[in-house]
Amino acid sequence: YNVNDRHQFYHSDLNMTSTLLSTFDCVYSGTYCYIWGLNGSITPDQAQMMAYEFDTKIALDLTTNFGPARFTDNGGKVNLLFYPMQEGLGGYFTTADIFSSAEVPAEYITQYGFNVDHAIVHINSDNVTLNPDYAKSTMAHEFQHLICASDCFTYAETPWMATWLNEAMSAYAEEMVYPGIK
Repeated sequence: YNVNDRHQFYHSDLNMTSTLLSTFDCVYSGTYCYIWGLNGSITPDQAQMMAYEFDTKIALDLTTNFGPARFTDNGGKVNLLFYPMQEGLGGYFTTADIFSSAEVPAEYITQYGFNVDHAIVHINSDNVTLNPDYAKSTMAHEFQHLICASDCFTYAETPWMATWLNEAMSAYAEEMVYPGIK
């Protein structure tokens, strides 16, 4: 993707109660990530700042310490979707965002909102303005979830990790990259 490209992605609505399909704009293309915004939810300067953090700290530290991420698009970049979410929510990752189109029945794509052929992390764009440090640590937290889920796909004998342990690892990822940020 290039800056100003447009692509449709599935995402949750503001209240996290339903799935929407919306057109996002590629605001920045980093070394290890694409920054996508919904309806101007992130400025080019903010996107550059978030990409810098992801490229120079998060991607390198987390893949070194937790392992590789799964990229089904062969692009090797994480798609960071920035859009408004309910207050208090930093972001999320869902395993529906790391499958290839060959792994998902076609009807699941629209029925369940699978973003096939991408590796995606969802970030609350409001936090980029209100608390940029929190937005950065959320990127680390959610990227660790993506890496953890990737591990389950990479090694057939690896069972899904217990939720409490996955959350603990994501909390550690935040503290490892951004000590003391809440």
